[in-house]
Amino acid sequence: MYDKDLVLLSESLKWCWSDTTTVDFTDKAIELLLQKATELHKRFYCEMIPLASIDLKWKIARLSVSMAYLTLSTEDFTKITVNEDHVTAVVEFLETEYTNSGLNILAQETKYEKIDAQTS
Repeated sequence: MYDKDLVLLSESLKWCWSDTTTVDFTDKAIELLLQKATELHKRFYCEMIPLASIDLKWKIARLSVSMAYLTLSTEDFTKITVNEDHVTAVVEFLETEYTNSGLNILAQETKYEKIDAQTS
């Protein structure tokens, strides 16, 4: 069965990888991205499972650009604009997945279970 949406998705993918587009982050998107990366790092960082490592801002940025491409956030197909809606969607996705996997609980346990000279 022919699915026109899949054809559009494949064309979007070709355009995304064509390297003919510049990416522009709005100021609000950058501010939100940095704020949320810090919050997610504090909440989910676990040394054993470094999904929320210190470079989380780059992960959020890359995923936000992907979201902007897939939602065709452009006017003339020469510039993609990443806005705070893209960042919010990515952050919500990461929060949900990390929470559902139990990473937040593991991160909190490892933060408070450090052995020091006074507790041993």
